[in-house]
Amino acid sequence: MAFPRGSVASAELPSSQLDSLQPLALPRGAAEGAWHRACLWIRPFEVEEEADVTLRITRVGGSSSRVTLRLEGRVAAKWAALLELECTLLLSSSAVSLDLAGVGFVDCAGVEALKRLSRAGFEIRCPSGPVASVLEGEGIRVARDPIN
Repeated sequence: MAFPRGSVASAELPSSQLDSLQPLALPRGAAEGAWHRACLWIRPFEVEEEADVTLRITRVGGSSSRVTLRLEGRVAAKWAALLELECTLLLSSSAVSLDLAGVGFVDCAGVEALKRLSRAGFEIRCPSGPVASVLEGEGIRVARDPIN
């Protein structure tokens, strides 16, 4: 099957190649279905990454000797470094517990930051799930009981 002269394809390929093009042999509707399935897989991740790129750190009530920080969002890249800095400043005055119940994603930088914080004496609390599994798989001690 050759494309008609003046079509979009003819602007991109030399005419000698246009005459030799063959249609793709797929069952009717298969190409469209594959295209839409790919879009459905790709698009949610793009939206999620754009919408959920921050980390919220909230100091939850506690005593002067113990502070709990509730984390929400993603512990990733520059946010991991910020978390580590903030925690280090708090550790000098009290014991610190990190509540990761609101965390949906931890990248390599986040895992390394949490590993260092755990070694420094921070309590890492996280409910059962993928985040807790990743942290435990990296050798980070995780308390699985919920924080009220």
